Amino acid sequence: MPAHVAEQLAPASPAPVYGFFETYLGRGIVADSMSSFEAQGRRAAELSLRVLEGEKAETIPVPPPPSEPMVDWPQLRKRGLSAPLGGPRPLRREAFTQNGNLATSRR
Repeated sequence: MPAHVAEQLAPASPAPVYGFFETYLGRGIVADSMSSFEAQGRRAAELSLRVLEGEKAETIPVPPPPSEPMVDWPQLRKRGLSAPLGGPRPLRREAFTQNGNLATSRR
């Protein structure tokens, strides 16, 4: 869905809304394992360099898009949800955002 749809959907939804692109942060979604366009561009550049250095494109495995767990802290609080800070995959500080920007506090 386009990011602007998240802005319309999130306030109308009784349940938290999740998204898979970093550009959805600050538009009403709560969290997800997200892919950034910057990380995808970096990965494409790495693959392109390998081809320019003479490696055959058909022999290069294409990895899945990079993704990181990210949480929009204000949306999490608004929905009365808690962040999964412990467990097998605890979130790093960088996972918490304040409307798309790195949060200064988890509380």
